[in-house]
Amino acid sequence: MSGAARQHSCTRRPARGARAARAAVPAALVAGLVGALVGGACAPARSEVPIVPGVPSIPVVKVPGWPDQMRGVNIILGRIKEADVKHLATDWRANHVRLMCGEFINRRPPHDLNAAKIARMHEVVEWCRKSGLYVVINSQPPQWRRSPAEYWKSEAMQKKYTQAWVEIAKHYAAKGEAARVAYDLHNEPHGAGSAEKWPDLAREMTAAIRAVDKVHPIVIEPAGWGNAGGFKSFTPTGDERTVYSFHNYDPFNLTHQVSPQGRTSGADEAFSKSMAYPGVFKARNHLDPERWDKARIRRMQEPALEFRRKHKVRLWCGEFGCTRWANGADRWMTDVIDLWEAEKIGWSWYSYREWYAMDLEKPTDTRDRSAPRSETEAVKIFKKYLARTWRKKPPASEAPREAASGAERAANPEAAKILRSARQAERAGLVEVAKTLYRKLVKEHPESAEAGRARERLAEQ
Repeated sequence: MSGAARQHSCTRRPARGARAARAAVPAALVAGLVGALVGGACAPARSEVPIVPGVPSIPVVKVPGWPDQMRGVNIILGRIKEADVKHLATDWRANHVRLMCGEFINRRPPHDLNAAKIARMHEVVEWCRKSGLYVVINSQPPQWRRSPAEYWKSEAMQKKYTQAWVEIAKHYAAKGEAARVAYDLHNEPHGAGSAEKWPDLAREMTAAIRAVDKVHPIVIEPAGWGNAGGFKSFTPTGDERTVYSFHNYDPFNLTHQVSPQGRTSGADEAFSKSMAYPGVFKARNHLDPERWDKARIRRMQEPALEFRRKHKVRLWCGEFGCTRWANGADRWMTDVIDLWEAEKIGWSWYSYREWYAMDLEKPTDTRDRSAPRSETEAVKIFKKYLARTWRKKPPASEAPREAASGAERAANPEAAKILRSARQAERAGLVEVAKTLYRKLVKEHPESAEAGRARERLAEQ
């Protein structure tokens, strides 16, 4: 997404048979299985989030040069200041940014490189490097907003755009791994011809970049505005240092409650009040009202998870966000982050100190663009997730418990079993079941290494 709200790709309802199959697996059965794994000693509580049958956890694919768990935000090249970058790194403690640069080549033929923009991009990347932030450089071709189909028809424009990325890759290849950058080649590919042309063009662009830079990761988003559904018709490029990204704004009419040009009316206010997350309402491009919660959001992202499972690749949620005044915006944010944390998928909020509607530092009780920034409740919640990156050891109050004997910590199969069950419950959305299991672990095996991890999860929830 770039700037204000943009169009959203059409979302289909799941096939009737698939819905019936999901409904046929009761949450109580799964909760019972979790209880059985720990010997039936714990009676699982009913979760506030329904179970999602489907994706078991799989080993995370390591991509050289890509951080273990990305936790950060999107920033905009033309608006970010060096002081903002320092604040993000030192106060928020993010570990990366997705730097949205707009168009690297000029819109008019012969589509020459925009040298001033490239120089500015290098400057911002250097700010981030000094502050310890990893940078995912992102761009989009000319006509992305006005007439995207023109790009997919023009081989000349495609060659110029590819060459722009090659020049950027040459610059950072010379700096080696110390540059700490990745190349997100095309922001939200869309428009007539994108689904057919983009897979082949992505491979061509990857080959061109790898001819000059074999080190830094490449990021690829599917056609269809980068939505998870685009992975259904996409195939990997075959490059082992490529990460596959998707964007998550479902349900769109909850997360994008903004009139054109940001105008506000009484109808807007009434519309906002008509939806509450989690709750039952009619989402855009869906036929009927339905319940929207963590489980429903996960089902919308299933094509990305299936793509990862099938091709054994690394995923990243390069954009997600919600208008700050939406009813339940904070809960939506935490549900989405919890989903990707459980799946070991990195994430990047849209955006930091840019679009007023999703600016976490602005108050939720007004749509005023000029409202002052402060450390809102949303910021406090967000910073707790960012802090996970830097947690190296338990708090001092926990230290005596963690100083257990080597023999106790080396082998405690019962504690390990309970921890596995708790994590399975958490991935399935059974929040209360997971909490019960974590508490059981701390109570019955207080000096195990697993108990230390359980205490961390309880503190974060």
